[in-house]
Amino acid sequence: MFAKCPKINLRRCGFATKRKSEVYCGIVTGPKEAAKVSNMPECAKIMTKSELTRYAKGFAPKFR
Repeated sequence: MFAKCPKINLRRCGFATKRKSEVYCGIVTGPKEAAKVSNMPECAKIMTKSELTRYAKGFAPKFR
């Protein structure tokens, strides 16, 4: 927790965590790839709830 987040100019964020060399966001729920900060279009604290849901569903596996 409290890792430096590249989405907010490398300031410490209470939701960011670092594992190995990758930074993850704790606000985003869903697949692990969705929680990677490098895949996010902007900071999750700025995004609305509907934007976060739409973003996380883009990483969900498609069963058809």
